[in-house]
Amino acid sequence: MRIKIICILLSLFLLVELINVQTYAYESIGSLQETVYIDGNKILISLDQDGNITAISKDCPANRLTIDSQGHGSATIRENFFNYDEYELDIDELNGDNIDLDIINTEEETFEHIESADELIDDSYDPQVATTIIVGISVKTLITAVLVAAACVVASGIVWYAAKAAVKYIQKQKRETKFYRAYIYNKNIFIDINPVSRANAISRIKRGLSVYTFQRQNAKSIITAAGFGVIGPETSCLKGHIKFAHFHRSDRKAHSFYGLPC
Repeated sequence: MRIKIICILLSLFLLVELINVQTYAYESIGSLQETVYIDGNKILISLDQDGNITAISKDCPANRLTIDSQGHGSATIRENFFNYDEYELDIDELNGDNIDLDIINTEEETFEHIESADELIDDSYDPQVATTIIVGISVKTLITAVLVAAACVVASGIVWYAAKAAVKYIQKQKRETKFYRAYIYNKNIFIDINPVSRANAISRIKRGLSVYTFQRQNAKSIITAAGFGVIGPETSCLKGHIKFAHFHRSDRKAHSFYGLPC
């Protein structure tokens, strides 16, 4: 009888877990949705309406990482059927060239500082590492998935989103008249989804930095206001990379991107 009761309880527990998995798996997805594979793990990358990047394990959706627009992150990693580990991340740099982030296990009060891509090598099967779990996914694996998907990069504490996802987000927020900081990394365009003033946008152009705005006239106006002359509009990029129509200063420094990516 005792064995039968245990089996019934276990069956009920597994049923609840299955319901939880379905809940995770069918959450609403924002303007970005991409699946990547890291060491055989299938991971879904998405961007929600609040600008949060989320990495979720397809095999065990309870394992997830979220990075907000301020460069702060949190993660939940399943240790076993009954226990989860909670993590906080403080990200200053996260791109292929520079990595500078802290992983804090809030349950065990352990701390790990990551300074290179080599330190993100999967450690899922090392029982001595703070980010370890028994089902083969670690916090580092989820961070790597975000990098591989090029969903966002973090530079100087600013989260820059993949261009297509950022523009869709801006449209959904009905902020087409606003200006945004743009960042070119590895021949791809990333956009900070937090709007800046027109004066700030002009200042960026003067300093040779890039800006995005949805409307063509706004893109041209800040180049003109910077006082270096105007080249454009142009549309150019290397094959396989996102491209936007844009204006340049007359010395071809800075970009004022606009419209939809093509």
